[in-house]
Amino acid sequence: MSLHIIIYFLCVIYKICMQFLINLNNYDMILNKTKVNNLNTSVKKIFLEPFFHFILMGVALYFFYDISQETDISSKEVIKISSSDIAQLKSKYKNSFNKDATSVEIAYLVKNLEYEKILLKEAKTLNLDTQDSIITKRLIDKMHYIMNEQGSKVEPSEEELLSFYKMNMKEYSQIQTLSFSHIYLNTNEIIKAQKLLSFIKNSNLNPKDASSFSDTFSRGNSEKDINFNDLKESYGNYFAKKVVQLKSNTWSQPLHSKDGIHLVYIRDKIVSFPYSFDEVQDRVYSDYIEELKNESIKLSYKKLTSQYRFIKNK
Repeated sequence: MSLHIIIYFLCVIYKICMQFLINLNNYDMILNKTKVNNLNTSVKKIFLEPFFHFILMGVALYFFYDISQETDISSKEVIKISSSDIAQLKSKYKNSFNKDATSVEIAYLVKNLEYEKILLKEAKTLNLDTQDSIITKRLIDKMHYIMNEQGSKVEPSEEELLSFYKMNMKEYSQIQTLSFSHIYLNTNEIIKAQKLLSFIKNSNLNPKDASSFSDTFSRGNSEKDINFNDLKESYGNYFAKKVVQLKSNTWSQPLHSKDGIHLVYIRDKIVSFPYSFDEVQDRVYSDYIEELKNESIKLSYKKLTSQYRFIKNK
């Protein structure tokens, strides 16, 4: 219930009370001439005092507001994460990775399930749903597509690109060393890597937990202050050239190294001098569009999330 509606009702109640008190004060007899002199004169004066009316309205406003707050919470639609949901997540994870999920992995699996349940709920609200499990997955993908499209319709001007370049100049500079986390997959199946990328983005995976979803890699899942030559020697020339162009603080698309596929998260860069805008204009454009799209998706998901509350059965 909105505040202006509450105030409106309070004013109506106040007007009715005032009319009643005025009538009570002006007439000595009501209802078949029965006397109403039982009210003490001093009590009448208290009821007619404006200060008393102010206190009364304040108390009423407090209770109306308290009730409206409870109504707002209860009006949110509930999405339940049941114990059977979590059991299914564990089973699917074991089938995919041939190992039991740790508590950290389960937490991210649940976050990803929350994400999917919200999108599925919205898809059903848009009448896109059927009772087919394959269609359910397609509906979630459809919501992904709709959210992606919302952030890709704006074509930037050169001034906007130049401003973006200046604000992110470190990203377009000569690299001396890099620090990054990565998830290694001992496979050449790009589809499997893309599914994992979608999962870690949806569940907002912390780079510190990257090792939980990685196959064993000889150099571990983190590099600190590694230069281009060491990158080239350890991972291969193609991988090194791609990694030095990656944007910071976001998970990369699957990258091939000489050992397999990696999902890379750049944590920090040490740079020397920036490239000119003309040299990197294509990269700036791609990064700008990608950032717009990501921000649009985050805002869309945040808006959707605000309409739901989750109940997780332990």
